[in-house]
Amino acid sequence: MINENTKWFNQTLFAYKDRHYSTDGYLRLSIATNSEDYTSFNPPALSFSISNNYQKSLTLQLSSCNDLIKTFKTMSLNGDVVEIQRKYQKDILYFKFFIDKNSGERLVLIEIRSNETDLTRIVMPLLVQFEAFMSCIKQFSEKYIDICLMLLGKTIDSTAFKIIEQLPSLIKSISSRSVVQETIQDSRVPEPEKEVIETAQQTIADLDKFLGEDMKNVKIPEIEAEIKTEVTKVNSLFVEKVIDNDLMNLENLFINYMMAPNPIELFEKDIISKIYSSDESFKGLSGISEDDMKSVTYLGKILFLVSYKNYLNDGSALPDKVPVFKYKSKSWKETNDEVAYDLLLFNLFIRNVRRRLEGKSPDIVANKALFYLQFRCFADPFIFTYLDNKDVKQLESIIVSRFKYYDSIGVFNKYYKLLEDMNCPVIKEDDIRSGINEVSENVIRKSPYIEDLHKKMFEAGHVKLPSINKFTLEQIVNEIIPFEVAEKTGVDVKKDEILKELKEKNNISDEIVKFMTKGKTKVTAEKKQKDESNLYRIVKFYDSEVPDEIKVNFFAYIEKLGNKKYDFKNKDFDLDLFGENLVKALFTWNPDNHSKNYKEFFSASESELMSKELIIAKIKQEDTVVVSTNSDWNFG
Repeated sequence: MINENTKWFNQTLFAYKDRHYSTDGYLRLSIATNSEDYTSFNPPALSFSISNNYQKSLTLQLSSCNDLIKTFKTMSLNGDVVEIQRKYQKDILYFKFFIDKNSGERLVLIEIRSNETDLTRIVMPLLVQFEAFMSCIKQFSEKYIDICLMLLGKTIDSTAFKIIEQLPSLIKSISSRSVVQETIQDSRVPEPEKEVIETAQQTIADLDKFLGEDMKNVKIPEIEAEIKTEVTKVNSLFVEKVIDNDLMNLENLFINYMMAPNPIELFEKDIISKIYSSDESFKGLSGISEDDMKSVTYLGKILFLVSYKNYLNDGSALPDKVPVFKYKSKSWKETNDEVAYDLLLFNLFIRNVRRRLEGKSPDIVANKALFYLQFRCFADPFIFTYLDNKDVKQLESIIVSRFKYYDSIGVFNKYYKLLEDMNCPVIKEDDIRSGINEVSENVIRKSPYIEDLHKKMFEAGHVKLPSINKFTLEQIVNEIIPFEVAEKTGVDVKKDEILKELKEKNNISDEIVKFMTKGKTKVTAEKKQKDESNLYRIVKFYDSEVPDEIKVNFFAYIEKLGNKKYDFKNKDFDLDLFGENLVKALFTWNPDNHSKNYKEFFSASESELMSKELIIAKIKQEDTVVVSTNSDWNFG
């Protein structure tokens, strides 16, 4: 029976985070047992949970595991869709096996349902992740007796430890009885000398002091109940002086910035004036060129205003995916790194808060969707610019250490209160680590710099201003951005009366109106060579994702390949060495569809759902498929 004295023990066997199939689910499979006295343990079971905005869990006993294994052994997945469901107590465990229409990949949807609206879900690949998940269940079933015997061993160990704990009192009891018996048996024995008594008493006192009462100073690792961890203090001027140890003050700053002509400039001035005013050489955006400054200001403000005004006009959801804004900086100070670390942590924290609250409230201020969008549009250059030379493991340690300390001093308290009021789980260390892993996989040394991003967006027709232009920053923020935002949010600038009102309201010059209404400006970048295939163009775009030592040979190979398919059996180039985007491009490349339309190819590559790791696993699996009649799994 479970009561207040019950102690639970869990060991995670399998964990998976959906970062590619839009459920944002987190699946966890653990082996669990419990005990009330550490001398007897209840039968082990599997604890299975899926969390989205909140968590649902099931307990799978041995019989349930055997049932699942038997089902998956006998089923066939030759059809497009196969559905399976099992009821456990009040909840239903639901599996749906299907084929992704875009990539042709076999996927599995898993849900824990209380009813049609109260559920959590996750999507994972069949051939890699789901097989590993089922292997854990299978191993639990096959090794069940061994697990129980291991718990029996722990029971015996616990009994032994209890005896050890009782030794001090037993020794004292035996000693006192011996003294009494000796006194009764021979009351005529002469008393020992005074010096001997004092020496013995001092020795006993020293021993007691060393061991402690009931040997409390003797530490046995196996029976220590708690592992104490120290929180390292972080001396952050940004946290102390800019936001006064309260993350909500940063949210208020961005609220004040958002409708100003240049929020990025205001943010930089606040950082400098509040904490680095004595250092005249310090710049928040250190080493940024004039063109890059115009690009980060222009793209960040355009994205924010268009998204925000569309929300106000027709209730359109704010985007949850935003391109990374970073630039190439050849030199910066350690203070730039310190600010970047703090802002990266806050970025990841607010991202998790938004994910938890979005399903609870449609209000973009209450669910922090507005704050997160502001953060991405206005703070990205202060963060990701300075991370490309960082070691990922070291970065993870730095960010997690900051999270622990800021958590201990109450920097996040107001957001924890919001989560509590909405019955949402708090942000934990694992959430921050997961976010850093995503940054490592998709951003550090992988995402394009602002110059390339701006060129790409201009070539695709997403923005009207090219990355290299003759306009000043003041003209861009005060005239071009208001005009372009109005046009992108449905204002008909072709009508004379509307155009006149727009000009007068924003003091837009005739020069800007002429530029904005004449159509797409010619790009000053060098023209595409006639003999360059679209594959060669995209490889050149992602040249930073090709290791320097093989770059010359790889480019020569791609150029010679022309409009042919990429040969993944080519052993000259290891896919593991390439970046995420480049591997996706090579995998997506289909000359029949993409040789004539670069934009379509780029879009298909960019929207590829499979990650680099899954693509490589799929290629290796196709290359080494062996049919076995002894396989425990029959997936069709």
